[in-house]
Amino acid sequence: MNLTKQEREHKEFLKLQKEYNELLRKKWSIEPIKLDKPIHHGFIRFLRIRPEYYNHVDYETIKKAFDLIGVRSVYSKTSDFRYIDKRKKKVLGEKHAHFSYFVDPRFKYYMVESKRAIDIARVTECKNYIKRIDVPFKCNCNFFNGNRKDFLPHYEFSKPWVVEEKTDKHWLTHYTPIDSDIETRMAEINSIMNRKHGWAKICGRYKDDYHLQIFTLKEKVHGYLHGWPKPRIDDLYEW
Repeated sequence: MNLTKQEREHKEFLKLQKEYNELLRKKWSIEPIKLDKPIHHGFIRFLRIRPEYYNHVDYETIKKAFDLIGVRSVYSKTSDFRYIDKRKKKVLGEKHAHFSYFVDPRFKYYMVESKRAIDIARVTECKNYIKRIDVPFKCNCNFFNGNRKDFLPHYEFSKPWVVEEKTDKHWLTHYTPIDSDIETRMAEINSIMNRKHGWAKICGRYKDDYHLQIFTLKEKVHGYLHGWPKPRIDDLYEW
C-alpha cells in the first residue's frame, strides 16, 4: 500500500497513541501501598445527611436518593478554601461542595437494556426526593465559574435542607508508587505529539483537517472507519 507523507505521519501518530494508552493502563494498574500511619494533607469539604434525619421514617430512601445523585467534594491545602486567580492575584470566591446530577436513564441511548431498567427502578424508588430538570444543568459554584452546562434531561436532589456541608481534615492512607520508566516514556510521547499537533490531528480538530482528509485517512490506514452511532427517531421521542 502506497502511503503519502501525511498518511505515514498519521499512522505514526496512531501508533504512538496506542503505546500511550497501554502505558496509561499499566500506570493505573499499579496497586497503592498502605501507609503505616495516616498523613494529614489539607482539608476536604463534603455534603452529608443531617444527623437529625437519621431516625427519619424515610431515611433509607433519602440515603438511596443521596447516593444516586452523588456529591462533588472539594479539596484545599488550607482551611479557608479560597479560590485565587494566581495571575491577577485576586480572590474569586470560596470552594463549596455541591450535588452532582443523574442523567435520566431513558435518554441514555447507548446503555444496555438491563442497566436501563435497573436505573429506572432506582429513580422510581427515590421519586419523592429527586426532581426532574429539563433546563440546562449549571453549577453556581465560583470554583467552576458557572460555565458548566448540560442540556440532557437530568435529576437533582429536591430537598437540599436535608443535607449539610462539613469541613474535615484530609488524611492520606495510601500512596501509589511511581514507575520512572513509564512516566519518562509517556512524557516523551506527549512531547512529540504536542510538538507535531498529533493529538489534534487524530481527534480531527486540527486546522488542516479538510486538507488532510482525516476520515479518508483513517479508513485507508486502518481499513475501517468508526463513527458515532445516531439514535433512532422513535428513541428520541419515545418518552
